[in-house]
Order: sequence, then C-alpha cells, then structure tokens
Amino acid sequence: MKKLFATVASLILVTTISFAQDDNWDATQYAEDVSDNPEATAEIQESAPAESQETTEVSQSTEEKAPAKEIADVPASVQSEESVQEDYTAPAKKESRLGVGIKVAFDYGSIYGFEEDDDDVDGNPSGFGFDAGLMFKLQLVQNFAFAPEINFAYMKTTHEYLKAERSYTRMDLEIPLLVRGSMDRFYVTFGPQFNLNLGDKTKISGSKYELVEQIEQSFIDFGIAAGAGVNIVDKLYFDIRCYMGLTELFPDVTYIGDPDVDMTKNWSMIDMAGAKMLKFKAGISYWFI
Repeated sequence: MKKLFATVASLILVTTISFAQDDNWDATQYAEDVSDNPEATAEIQESAPAESQETTEVSQSTEEKAPAKEIADVPASVQSEESVQEDYTAPAKKESRLGVGIKVAFDYGSIYGFEEDDDDVDGNPSGFGFDAGLMFKLQLVQNFAFAPEINFAYMKTTHEYLKAERSYTRMDLEIPLLVRGSMDRFYVTFGPQFNLNLGDKTKISGSKYELVEQIEQSFIDFGIAAGAGVNIVDKLYFDIRCYMGLTELFPDVTYIGDPDVDMTKNWSMIDMAGAKMLKFKAGISYWFI
C-alpha cells in the first residue's frame, strides 16, 4: 500500500512540473518570436493607438449625442409650446377705419363784434352752456381722418343795459365738419361748423321795454372750429375747442335809432348789428369703435 501511495504521489508531482514548464515555454517562446520579428512588433504598436483613438472618438460621439438625447426626451408638446413662444410676435393693433363715439363738453360763450359801442351797455353778453352729441370718424390715410359731429348745444349769455339785465338764450343743433390729425396720444381738429337754431329767447328784466322789445336770432349760424385733445386712457379723450362765428346772430333786428325801424316786430333798444358768437369748450369723448 505504501508503495502504491508513493507511486501515485510521484506521478502527480511529475505531471504538475510538466504543465508549469509548458506555460513558461509558451510565454517565453511568444516573447522570443516577437522580438525576432520586427514587423509583428510594428503591427502591435500601430494597433494600440488605433484602438485608443477609436475609443476616444466613441467617447466624444457619445458626449455630443447626449444633449440631443436629452432634448429628444422632452415631450413634443413642451418643445412646440416653447418654439411658439419664441417665434410669436404680437401684431400691432390696427386702427379701425370707421369710428363712432359720444362726447360732452362744458362751454363758455361770448357775443362779440358789435359795430356800434353804446356807453350804456355793460360789456358784451357772456355766459355758460354745454353741448353733447355723437362723433363719427372716417380714416382717410394714416393719422388723418374726417371727423364730423352732431351735437345738441345750449348757451345763455347776459349783460346789462340801463341797469336792466338782458339775457339771450339759444339752443342749437351743431354740425362740425372737422378733419382730425393724430400723432401718438395727441390730435388736432379743424373745420367749418353749421349751427341750426332749434329755439331762442331774449329776456329783459327791470325795463319798461320788456313787453314791447322783440329780438329774434338767425336760423343758421356759420363759423370755424379748431381744437386739440389727448388720449387719457383707452378710447377716452379730453379735448378743448374754440368756435368763432362768422355770420351775424341778429341779422334782421333793427335798432330803434334807425329811420326805417318797425317797432311792431324784431327791434331792439341797442344796436345788435355785427354781433357774432364766440365759444370755448372743454370736454371728454369716448369712442365705441
């Protein structure tokens, strides 16, 4: 038994030594073959950098494609909304060619232009009133429009003659035919104006001639209007305007001192020849369109 065990152990030891010698020979033989073959050495050296360069290129390609992948991961709806926000530009608000609005104004009026001054007359008739109505606008070219109006106007002016108060009341349908030039928030207006007399009344208080003196005003009054305004807030404007009458308010009234006076109709104790209306207005307007 002992001989058998010794024989097996010897075989195992010899086999192990044999395998170890074969491995050492392979490595040593490979090294010797490479050193003896210069071409093989060069191929090994060239293949190593090539593999390193390919590894670097793959790494760079991966880094460059990474952001694209991140963008691709963003939902298409989000990308669409962001692109719309970047590309969208709000269009400029286009001014409407046709316009309709309303206006109200506070008026101060004075009758001027009397041909004959009377020392007994205490100044020219003056007083306050108002007007309100509709505005229209037709845009002709950029920043320039035709802007007519239709207004109801009330005016009462007073003065004194021989310590008697004389008041002249008039209600008109005003028709200004204006042109309007605009620049930013400001505008100016200018044009002719026609006034149609809807009713008038002359009252003389404290005079013995109160019941007999008759004064009638003209049916049509014509003049020139000019003004300016500014936009306060959206569609709301503040404006001022001046109206200067060019026709007489009392063309048919005769003066008591005239040789051909008819004291049965349309006559006055003072000379009304040449009298015209002058108005200053301040008001607000609002455009619906």
